[in-house]
Amino acid sequence: MNLVSSQFDKQDKSIQAITARNAVLNKEIDAQKDQISILESALKNAADSFGENDRHTQNWTVQLNNAKAELNGMEKELEQEEMELNIIKHAKYIINTNGPQSTPELYDDGLMEIIIHNGWLSELALKYKSLVEIFEKYLTWDTAKGKWTI
Repeated sequence: MNLVSSQFDKQDKSIQAITARNAVLNKEIDAQKDQISILESALKNAADSFGENDRHTQNWTVQLNNAKAELNGMEKELEQEEMELNIIKHAKYIINTNGPQSTPELYDDGLMEIIIHNGWLSELALKYKSLVEIFEKYLTWDTAKGKWTI
């Protein structure tokens, strides 16, 4: 992740930067899954050697649970980043095709259909009050026109 961070400012919200960060996060997720496999083996060995209630076994259980919790957080972060990335890619496509768009125009030109079709609506509703919060990160609001631009 350090290499990606050095290539892209942490605040860089370009599609290229997000894609690069997601690729690194995918590798970190794979490494975490490997770590979980190792911890599962260690836990099994400890349980077989010392019993389920031994402190050695319990320590391995704690480490395994912590690793799984970390994996869950990483996967959730990646899922949210990929949702945002797909929304912005589509919004930028609409703007490139049709010119500057208002928020309702973006919704009506297919953005809401994609969100509903992919089952993202409930997940987005938990994190955002409005898609405008996502648009503000990646698009530019032209106050004179009252429309989003790239």
